[in-house]
Amino acid sequence: MRRRGALTPYLFLLPGLLLFGVFRLYPLLDGLRLSFTNARLGRPQYAWVGLANYERLLDDTRFHASLWNTAFYTLASTLPILAIPLALALALHRGVRLTTLLRGAFFFPFTLSVVAVGLT
Repeated sequence: MRRRGALTPYLFLLPGLLLFGVFRLYPLLDGLRLSFTNARLGRPQYAWVGLANYERLLDDTRFHASLWNTAFYTLASTLPILAIPLALALALHRGVRLTTLLRGAFFFPFTLSVVAVGLT
């Protein structure tokens, strides 16, 4: 009986793990496998080419440009999203003059939705 109870949480996790494996893990591993072949869309036959695709990618200037653009976009979109709220939180924690007003302005959207649901 004790052993049966230890197995129960894993049985509850099993459907989620199966879905994760089918929809996330399998496509990832299959894409990795296909990256080592010369597979083309609509062509059923393909051959193993090893690292040739990656060697060709290192010489491609468009790849370098897209890699730079992706890195720039990631930094430009992530840093403000992290830095602005952090600066506001630090300002509120240190006790600026308008602390009460700023806290009210920050929490107003949360209370507004509760009030709207309550009135509905």
